[in-house]
Amino acid sequence: MGCEGPEWIVWIVTAACNLRCPYCYAARYLGERPLSTGEALRLVGEAAELGVAHINLTGGEPLLRGDILELLAAAVDSGIEASLFTNMALLRDGVAGELARLGVLLYTSLDGPREVYEAAKGPGSWERFLRGLGAARRHGLGFHVNIPVSRLNYRRVGEAVETAVGLGAASVSIIPAMPSGRAVETRSYISSRELLEALRGAEEAAERLGVTVSAWCAPFVEALPWAKHLRASNCRDWAVMDITPSGKVVLCDVLGVVVADAAKEGLRRAWEKLQSHPLNKLTHSVPRECRGCPLAPAAAGAATLGQCSAGAASRPRTRCAPSRRRRGGRGPGATVYSRPGGGATGRAAAAVPGGPERLREHGVVVKRCRGCLRVALVYPSVYSAAVASLAYQNLYYMINSLDYAVAERFVAASTAGEEPPPRSLETGSPLSSFDLILAPVSYELDYVTLARILLAAGIEPLRRRRGGRGPLVAVGGPVPSMNPAVALGLADLVLVGEAEETVPRLLDALHGGGPGGAEELACSTGFLAPGCSSPVHKAVVASLDEAFHTTIQFRVPGSGEPWGEAYMVEASRGCPHMCRFCMEAHFLLPARHRSTARIRSLVEEGVEANKVNGVAFYSLSFFDHPGADRLLEWVVGEGLEASIGSLRADQLTEDRVELMSRAGQRVVTVAPETLSPRLCRGIGKCIPLERVEEIAELAWRRRMHVKLYLMLGLPGESDGDVEAYAEALRRLSRRAPPAREAIRVSVNPLVPKPWTPLQRHPLIDRRVYERRVRILRRAQSKVLSVDALSYRYAYAQAVVARGDERVAELLAEWARLGGRLGQLWTAARRLGVSLDAYTSGKGPRPWEELVRPGYPPAALQAAYRAALRAVGEQG
Repeated sequence: MGCEGPEWIVWIVTAACNLRCPYCYAARYLGERPLSTGEALRLVGEAAELGVAHINLTGGEPLLRGDILELLAAAVDSGIEASLFTNMALLRDGVAGELARLGVLLYTSLDGPREVYEAAKGPGSWERFLRGLGAARRHGLGFHVNIPVSRLNYRRVGEAVETAVGLGAASVSIIPAMPSGRAVETRSYISSRELLEALRGAEEAAERLGVTVSAWCAPFVEALPWAKHLRASNCRDWAVMDITPSGKVVLCDVLGVVVADAAKEGLRRAWEKLQSHPLNKLTHSVPRECRGCPLAPAAAGAATLGQCSAGAASRPRTRCAPSRRRRGGRGPGATVYSRPGGGATGRAAAAVPGGPERLREHGVVVKRCRGCLRVALVYPSVYSAAVASLAYQNLYYMINSLDYAVAERFVAASTAGEEPPPRSLETGSPLSSFDLILAPVSYELDYVTLARILLAAGIEPLRRRRGGRGPLVAVGGPVPSMNPAVALGLADLVLVGEAEETVPRLLDALHGGGPGGAEELACSTGFLAPGCSSPVHKAVVASLDEAFHTTIQFRVPGSGEPWGEAYMVEASRGCPHMCRFCMEAHFLLPARHRSTARIRSLVEEGVEANKVNGVAFYSLSFFDHPGADRLLEWVVGEGLEASIGSLRADQLTEDRVELMSRAGQRVVTVAPETLSPRLCRGIGKCIPLERVEEIAELAWRRRMHVKLYLMLGLPGESDGDVEAYAEALRRLSRRAPPAREAIRVSVNPLVPKPWTPLQRHPLIDRRVYERRVRILRRAQSKVLSVDALSYRYAYAQAVVARGDERVAELLAEWARLGGRLGQLWTAARRLGVSLDAYTSGKGPRPWEELVRPGYPPAALQAAYRAALRAVGEQG
């Protein structure tokens, strides 16, 4: 594994260009001398040493460099994924063939149909573009289209989207022209009003075509209630480094603010200077004026970058339409639902995620309760993730249904960078003023966000350093339940098992006995505290029909969240199939179903109470529910839409796919994990390729898209297996209808989890993973896209999943640094922690000494040996 460094490098290798676009920001670099081949290759080598995952070579026109293929090959041979941003005019078969061999991703720019394109790029440019595009197609190169929105085309962006999709683009994005480079002299950049008009055009086209369009440098699209097919993208979300032709590192390649010189100082030193530069810190923070906006997490960076060059980085970005006209507000005339304890819920002003600006949020609990236990319910991620968490929704209303407790919600402003002092969404109260901080953790990297929230509140994240001062901190959920070793380094108490059994008991003990009440529960079933002499057993709900399930659910009307504004209902818990990699199935043992009658009752009440027309069924395997078909038929008969997540292909029939289509579902998601009949036996999940093909055909007949999940790094896997996957995907794509992304393939590394049979399995090596991803990406076409999770995210997840109390210290240091992905390696270096020790699978398993989930460790070891034998390895 490389040391800490950027995840992405965007490198303008030359500002020279065969075109003269009026809005070109790269024109500002025309005076720079491009690096020589030797200098450029040295930077590529340094990038590999730093563990850079992706390099994008752009311009100008990068094909004007005679050594461009040499640079791309050096990157790929070093294990770095590479992409090329070209205007296509110079692309010929020889170069296209070599790009295909290397697995390089193509990006190109498109202003619109021919007349618009040539207005921006000159007469004859359209034919040259099509000629280059033809070469790319002949060699199977997929391409992404970026639409620059300028004064020339802002009224025709919808046509540009249609043109891009019609030409076979794998994905489409738009970006507003900035007052930078040539755009300053031509005044071709656009106003916020013009950008809104362009976004409307993009939305209308995307809706007609059934596609999603990414919008760069426009985070406010998340607040536009009509923008259902637009997605905000922000490069500040990544650990990204922008490099100019001469090797200088800039804050943003559009603005050209120089912060370091990689050519002279080396890439590592340049990255360190970029990370510590005051302007860089500013662009990862939320301006004070923006902190009340629900878009603050997405706008961090975008809200400030646009003002940096004008010396006004603390003010909201001029193109931010909501800063001029706030959106999302709704009328106050909602029914109020009475609650025990003198409280009420309904539509009320709530800070989302916190601050002076408030949106009308449905389902806020307003509870005045003298002498009540005050619970800070912290969701360690952003608001949109909290809304979609049914567990968090249930916790909120379950606690507030108790007459002696009140819960207020806290969410993160962002998942990395500076976090403002956290205040509750309901009353704006500070986190430190509560009696109990309760945080559900369902994803390993949420721990670092939790630590950042605590630090922002002035609360020490490490338990031993708090020394009992401040609120009691308790965590629960699948991640701490299956490996409490990390959680014990942060929390005073770990709730092991299911919340309906543990949370009311904890609140009752604290209300009756004060802070000491938790000590009476410590080390009993469901409650793990430091110093327990024996493992704690998991708390389990006996009957889902008797368990708490909320009817009302909070959301911002018009936001599209959650799941298109649907009522979420848990149909079943656990899974009878027990795949060897699946932590959720093992955590939720035994598998249980909520009765059909109870589900219908919840849906009837929930749809009415929340004023929605959709239902989202939560279940690891929905069609294992004995009443699944009847439920879906009933939902359709009621005129409601339904959303069902990942499905087992071996349970889908033509009738079920038809029902899903009638319920409004547009994507059939199946997770075969592998397409190998040998490897599937190792993980205990065998979905034959023929079955996947049958389901795809059923979906396509109903104009539905198909999404497949694949994992890399399975026991016994080889490059040959992945080559066979790619060939199978090519065959599948040849059967697909001529629709963009008829098949979407999502690829992830297998991250071994505690208390599963694969808990001892090593994480796949980075270079092996990225090589196999490139193999799969060669199968991409107009109808098939391949999206792969960054290896570094999986690596960090694996470290935390199999971590111990030392990893808790690492998380706290990582949070102090800002919590960005690359800073994990900085924290590890400072503390002297070997990250590879946690990813190898050879280290200790502290969780086996702390909890008992209902089955012995010996059973897991036997299952792992059986998995290895099944794939032909020694067990």
